[in-house]
Amino acid sequence: MPDSITPRQAALWFATKGYPVLPLHSITESNTCTCGKSGCQSPGKHPYAEFTPHGVKDAITDVDTVRAWFDERYWLNYGVATDGLLVIDVDLKHNGLETWQSMYMQPTRALPHTWTARTGSGGLHVLFDNTEAKIRNGELDKGVDLRGIGGYIVGPYSKHVSGGTYKWLPQSAPGEAPLAAPPQSGYLALSRTAPIAAVRDPSRNGAASPRSVLPTAHVIRRSCNSPAS
Repeated sequence: MPDSITPRQAALWFATKGYPVLPLHSITESNTCTCGKSGCQSPGKHPYAEFTPHGVKDAITDVDTVRAWFDERYWLNYGVATDGLLVIDVDLKHNGLETWQSMYMQPTRALPHTWTARTGSGGLHVLFDNTEAKIRNGELDKGVDLRGIGGYIVGPYSKHVSGGTYKWLPQSAPGEAPLAAPPQSGYLALSRTAPIAAVRDPSRNGAASPRSVLPTAHVIRRSCNSPAS
């Protein structure tokens, strides 16, 4: 997808493909959140309550409503509800990128080619299909979170408080890459029958890593209004 795409166009694309979206506050020219609150903790990331008072629970696929949001507030960012997606949210905080590279940026632990975006802060959103696995929000490791049922991510082409923009990586946008199923081995091995699946870390001689636990449908979710970074 070209970089000239607007949040409005991108939100409409997701909605037409069946992925519910919600309006988010954006970033002003002075690099503050459009909510106007001093010290906003999630600038440009939290729901625009005038249109979606219940946050991600109000996410929709109705394109006429999405158009109406942007007709009234052209500057909005948008979020994508992740009920049908499993998103690995790699944050620069807590050395998340280094942790992710040690997990999967190795020849023996290669991930399938799938939709992948660079976040506004320089992290990653790695998207997988979640229609069968039904994974909820959780933490894979420090700086590496999971977004699934009950969550949302800030959508590509939205503004970030750093001045950056969320963008698809080259050859990793829809139409250039498939939306892959989650891998069935390694750190992201999924359990469809047990409440949780301990993930085996080869560097620990087969022992389960104390932090490497993948949440499934029985794990308590985080706040449904807490976005990925």
